[in-house]
Amino acid sequence: MVDAVVSFVVERLGDLLIEQVVLLRGKEINTLKDKLNEIQRNREIFNTGNIGDARLGSDRMNETTNWLRRERPYEDNDHVVGFKEDADKLMFELIREVKDRYVISIVGTGGLGKTTIARKLYNTLSSTNKFDCHAWVSVSNDYNIQDLLRATIKSFKKEITTEEFNLLEKMNKDDLESYARDYLKGRRYLVVLDDVWDVNSWESLRRAFPNENNGNRVIMTTRNKVVAEHCDERTYVHELPFLKDEESWELFCSKAFPNYDNEIGNKKNPDEWPKLKEHIWCHVRDDSIHVEHIMALSFNDLPYFLKSCFLYLGLFPEDFGIDAERLYRLWVAEGFIKRDEEPFEEKAEAYLKELIDRSLIQVVERNWKRITTCRVHDLLRDFAIEKSKELNFLHIYEGSLAPSSRRLPSHCGFQRFVSLDHSDSRLRTLLFFNLEGESMEIAQLQSLCRKLRLLRVLDLKGLPFNPPQETEKTRLPDEIGKLIRLRYLSLHSTKLNDLSPFIELSVEGQMEFNSMDLINLRELHVCFRGDGSRFTLDPIGGLRSLQCLDLQVLRGDSDWPFPTLILHLLSQCQHLVQLRLQIFRHWELPTEVREFPLNLKYLYLDASYLSEDPMPMLERLPKLKILIFLGYYGKNILACTARGFPQLEILQLMHGKAEEFRVEEGGMPMLMGFLLLNFRVNSIADRLRSVPKPHPPLDIFKWAF
Repeated sequence: MVDAVVSFVVERLGDLLIEQVVLLRGKEINTLKDKLNEIQRNREIFNTGNIGDARLGSDRMNETTNWLRRERPYEDNDHVVGFKEDADKLMFELIREVKDRYVISIVGTGGLGKTTIARKLYNTLSSTNKFDCHAWVSVSNDYNIQDLLRATIKSFKKEITTEEFNLLEKMNKDDLESYARDYLKGRRYLVVLDDVWDVNSWESLRRAFPNENNGNRVIMTTRNKVVAEHCDERTYVHELPFLKDEESWELFCSKAFPNYDNEIGNKKNPDEWPKLKEHIWCHVRDDSIHVEHIMALSFNDLPYFLKSCFLYLGLFPEDFGIDAERLYRLWVAEGFIKRDEEPFEEKAEAYLKELIDRSLIQVVERNWKRITTCRVHDLLRDFAIEKSKELNFLHIYEGSLAPSSRRLPSHCGFQRFVSLDHSDSRLRTLLFFNLEGESMEIAQLQSLCRKLRLLRVLDLKGLPFNPPQETEKTRLPDEIGKLIRLRYLSLHSTKLNDLSPFIELSVEGQMEFNSMDLINLRELHVCFRGDGSRFTLDPIGGLRSLQCLDLQVLRGDSDWPFPTLILHLLSQCQHLVQLRLQIFRHWELPTEVREFPLNLKYLYLDASYLSEDPMPMLERLPKLKILIFLGYYGKNILACTARGFPQLEILQLMHGKAEEFRVEEGGMPMLMGFLLLNFRVNSIADRLRSVPKPHPPLDIFKWAF
């Protein structure tokens, strides 16, 4: 309903503007043309069409491509490159003794080879006597359920009479379901559902496939992991990897050079290679199924709120490992995720996960369950860039600057960019990459800020400042504060000495700030050095939204004891879920659990200066899931009682020693990962010996949640 209303308003606005064009001349006509073009771009990016059918335009664009891409089981290709291990795993699942209807799903990005493997498996199994009947059905994203049911019946029966054909054409959905179910009753069947886009298509078909505990099998190919995971009671989801480099080369050569040994051997003359390249690209350009169409199918299927998030990935360089937290903050700063959608970090993480599940982003690294680094495939990045240019969403700076650019990454460094004329620029977003060996003068930043007054995002990560000669300190210029639209400023590794009026995190004296001014602060890193008599956590205790705290108290000139009372203030941080404590002073944990943050899920504890066993207190934390315990050389026995650590899932002991580690029956009931890293213990509980190591081990420098 909302799509139809938006579509109607946009359509009528366009009509009214067109009516006015005939009455205007010159500059006014050009202005209206720009407005019409912007309306068209917005209609496309938000997937709104004409009233009565919001997806009609997208469907028409995809109809021909979908028809051409539909595969048939007899369209076999004897030369299949790679995926041998994947095919073996899938075949094992297909022939194993499972009586229930069993859905085996192959998940991967478009064009990866899902259908190729499914076809091989189907042809192999259908030529045996393991199944009484078999069918191949191409679903696509513009399916009609009645047409799918008819296609399924026809594929199972192989041959039908004219009378049966006419009968099927007259049946409604319920009749077709009953017909298919009656035909399959008592038969062991194999069916391939190729190119499934949503859960609803399977839900509509499953009623036609009886589950009679006789070993029926369904092979499904999909780009969306969520579809695969929620399709049936018994499922096996196989995520297809990308080909290895040598496999990709073999596949390329087999397609580009059918007689590839002879072709390569005859091209020893370097002058012949440009001709060969043009010959290859001629075939690529003229191919009836273009790569961008395959990518467009996934893009067009995205909900409107994910389209901007996906296109934004075009800002990053090719093969660039994208820090997930950085991406979340950029999305929020750009307005793709509203700040009133609390908590917006979780919303951003959900968006990223959905793009991953749709095979549009690859996970590079995880820390426990948290995605820390991701990457976009080159083909998808190229598609995002081309689509963004078309929609004026972003441009890539490669030596020239378009006046209409709104979002711009510079992949050519900083100095080359600042040498350009930015007087007419309307930039909102500016990111810099490939800054090795470069630095920046404060005057250059001042000039840039004066010219780019509309900036929302400024990323200077990794770009050091050259300190002015008249002072040892380098502070941010006042021009930064005059960027009233600025929502994101990255200064990581910029080597600034003075961040005033920003928060000073390296504390040498008393740490003072008004917590009410930082009421929304969620993450804080504090490194304290100096006189302990002046140290307090009072300001931190007032940070009601704080979720992550990294607290380091370094060993200074005087050997003052760290007062336990100071840590009691952390119990006031009700939302604190991750804590990293490194206190290089003699100290003790609070004795009462209520004097410690009760909502902690992650605790990194450097126990080098602890004199008592911390386990009796830590095991009472009701929500603790991850404990990394470092540098303990205290009592000879570490002990966990019967009800200790009720939610603990990962325990890492590092760089220390103990004579014995006891765990009573019922202790650590949820533990699934246990690691000793340079930690010597002579006697360890049998309960811990059977727990596997976390793979990979947790990165202690990254948060886990």
